[in-house]
Amino acid sequence: MPEDSALLSLHKSLRRCLDVIDEQQEEWYRALIDCVPLVNTLNNLVDQLLICERVNFSQTPLRGFSILHHQIFYKLEEGIDVTLEKLNRNVRILQGVRDAVSHHVGSVLHVYAVNADEINLETTLERTANSPSLADILEWLKDTEKFFRNQFLNYDIDT
Repeated sequence: MPEDSALLSLHKSLRRCLDVIDEQQEEWYRALIDCVPLVNTLNNLVDQLLICERVNFSQTPLRGFSILHHQIFYKLEEGIDVTLEKLNRNVRILQGVRDAVSHHVGSVLHVYAVNADEINLETTLERTANSPSLADILEWLKDTEKFFRNQFLNYDIDT
């Protein structure tokens, strides 16, 4: 009977965790999709800034506009700052997803650790044609948490 209670507790925790992972995965991909146009915009602004640095305005028809060069620089730098702020918001979303997944996977592993003595090894390893073993599910959760952690680290290093 204690095994049934322990399994029920673990199954509830697993269900919550899998629901959260499903929601968080959608959030993760939305944030990544939102980053694509922002990165393109940032790339374009940086290209414009670099080209603007190479142009000698005194040798162009625009030489009569003495402050134009500084105004263009200011607008480009302002655009870069705004774009970086938007990208930073998406990075915070990705970090939140990573943290939420880690928290929920950790809570499932904690529930399992607390109840491990009451769940026999055979039950943990038992799988059927319709469902994986508890050990497989716990391993998948660890892999999922590791995936989000590593993806965030890779994204963070690349930026």
